[in-house]
Amino acid sequence: MLCPTRCYIAGVLSYVLLLSTLATAKVAPRVHRHLAVYDTMDIFVTFTSHQAALDRVASTPAHRDHRTRVFEALRDHAIASQKAALALLHDHTSKSFWISCSAVVHNASASIVAALALLADVVTIEPISVVELDPVLAGVDDNTTSTDVEWGVATIGAPAMWPITNGSGIVVGSIDTGVRHSHEALKSNWRRHRGWYDPYNRTRLPSDDTGHGTHTTGTMVGRHGIGVAPGAQWIACKGLLNGRGTSAALLECAQFMLCPTYSDGNHPDCSQGADVVNNSWGGATFHPWFEGAVAAWHKAGITPVFSIGNKGPACASAGNPGGYPNVLSVGAVGSHTNDPSQLAYFSAKGPATYKDRRGVVSKLIKPVVAAPGFFIRSAKFTGNHRYGQLAGTSMAAPHVSGIVALLKSHDPALTYDDIYKLVTETTERASLQPEPTTWAMPCNVTAPGAFNCGGTPDTTWPNNRYGYGRVSVTNMMRHLDAATLVSAPFPVVALARVALPDATPVPIALVTYTKQVLAAWDDCLITDTVHNTTHERFYYDAHRQVLQSEHLHGHCLDVIHDVVVQWKPCNDAARSQKWRLEDDHIASVLLPGSCVDIQTPGPRVTLAPCEPFALTQWFRSTVTTELQSPRATIFVRLTTKDRRVLARDGHDVASRRALDTIYEVFEYDAHTQLLQTGDTTAPLCWTAHGTSLQLLPCDASATSQEWTIDGTHRRLRQGEWCVEVAPNRVEVQLARCQYAHVGQWIDAIYVSV
Repeated sequence: MLCPTRCYIAGVLSYVLLLSTLATAKVAPRVHRHLAVYDTMDIFVTFTSHQAALDRVASTPAHRDHRTRVFEALRDHAIASQKAALALLHDHTSKSFWISCSAVVHNASASIVAALALLADVVTIEPISVVELDPVLAGVDDNTTSTDVEWGVATIGAPAMWPITNGSGIVVGSIDTGVRHSHEALKSNWRRHRGWYDPYNRTRLPSDDTGHGTHTTGTMVGRHGIGVAPGAQWIACKGLLNGRGTSAALLECAQFMLCPTYSDGNHPDCSQGADVVNNSWGGATFHPWFEGAVAAWHKAGITPVFSIGNKGPACASAGNPGGYPNVLSVGAVGSHTNDPSQLAYFSAKGPATYKDRRGVVSKLIKPVVAAPGFFIRSAKFTGNHRYGQLAGTSMAAPHVSGIVALLKSHDPALTYDDIYKLVTETTERASLQPEPTTWAMPCNVTAPGAFNCGGTPDTTWPNNRYGYGRVSVTNMMRHLDAATLVSAPFPVVALARVALPDATPVPIALVTYTKQVLAAWDDCLITDTVHNTTHERFYYDAHRQVLQSEHLHGHCLDVIHDVVVQWKPCNDAARSQKWRLEDDHIASVLLPGSCVDIQTPGPRVTLAPCEPFALTQWFRSTVTTELQSPRATIFVRLTTKDRRVLARDGHDVASRRALDTIYEVFEYDAHTQLLQTGDTTAPLCWTAHGTSLQLLPCDASATSQEWTIDGTHRRLRQGEWCVEVAPNRVEVQLARCQYAHVGQWIDAIYVSV
């Protein structure tokens, strides 16, 4: 019989040996090899997955606090799972990433690596990954501010969507080499507040050291015909320095896109995050280090778009993370002659190799879709008026990111699955060319055609060449409900129009939401109070598309330097004097997507990217004699204690953060006590229905539509019943007035003059 003590010792030794084996398995062989030669190295440590923490967050992406809840769940999980590791690393320089439950440790020794590997929450220890941009082809440069829509934007059909939405209200994120923020095509829609982060140098303003990011951002949101969604705002993070990016920097950028910070990396605000993120970067082989970030983006309602890479034309050349199963990966179409039916020779092909957390390897059909990517003309980083052509799947991906911005602007409630379905089920396929027998490459090099990659026939959809096909906004619009095309994100109001027959033109006034008017003074267009003079009277010829001043006889509204509007002698041949008065906007014909705007400080009026619901671009056409009639109405914005606004949402009233749209402004008549929307054709009035609120046709005899704005107590009430907003809720209801109840604190901010 063996001694019990010897049995115990043998068991302990077996356990220690097993533990050592398991711990060693967590450490990548490259780490072992490096530390066998050198004393220290920088390492990347992953901890237990945060998926369970994400699953516990309710899926309510439309809720104003949803992203904050996602952030808090990720942060709390990271703190708990990394607590023991951070205690070990108290005298080491390290950086933790809540978005992927990982960390980088600088100058880690073999003993530190061994100690970390023994921790139960540590999953892997690897070298820090470095991503290098695929080379792109450069075409011609120019300094011409064109008014033409670029071939890629036209090919996907984006202009067909612009009369409905041009991306307004959406924030597009760029993780790339940076952006030249002062470029003429990009400067007006950079969101300055928490709009830039550089994890390498903490620079205060956006910059770009290679031009790659400026070009891709221009294709997404640029003005002057280069951008798919010119009404969207952009924010950016410098994930790549001189064309190379570390996993640490790219994860910092991923966090910034979910919860943007100031340029110093502090004070995150998740309500300011991106709606779609373009990633025109990737590695050659599969690696899961960015999967946690993608999962977090999905939970937060952010759509990830990745280029598939430029390693074509061979099969199985798809890049990473473009090869992940839950991203929109994009291949490129195009040629030296801008042929949209041909796959670009460099566009990588599937299948993509993917290994899940259980170690199961799958072959995925990639890319998901294709988009124009050959010699795309966009903004160049070398000057504020410079443009250049580049070719690569990096140029294709931002076309799809721009499409996502258009779709989300049309309907903010769209999920990733909704967008994936729309994008993939509406592609153009019939015109796409088959794989050639031989590819003609640069420098007289040829490459054999790669047919039926991964065993998937090229004649089936999806395939490993084009994915589901070439994206088509035109086809998407046919799939969208016609009713929603004119009602999203909030119902588009058709205000009263003034008939302006060419033979007998009628003088009109253009009234702002503040009940000021546009006026002609000297050669300028300004905002002014109503004086009922010729300065405020205009004639609009719908056939000739000209707006003429009565005061400045023979002068028409003109646009100069793409932003300045002035009165110039009328010239029918000048496209800069062509305007469309529609949807309560004054839109430039010369510069599609540009509208007259009064948001610039001071009275002078300028041009800005059109935003269908922007208050500062809303002008009501009215016969000038109507201005002489006294009105008892005022415009008000109704704000809550926590700085939200009450806004029209279809036939309901909702509480949300301010977007500065016409749906946040109501017209109040002190005589009738009606509180109505700004729709002068068929206005809707606030109506009490039990304890709920609805917007119904106005009826001056209905007591349910009589409201008192109580400025003393900051209440909106009907008798003893007050409007009430629950904390962190969008619903608005009626409840008995309680003057200590902060949920009933409604401040009426008068915006009339």
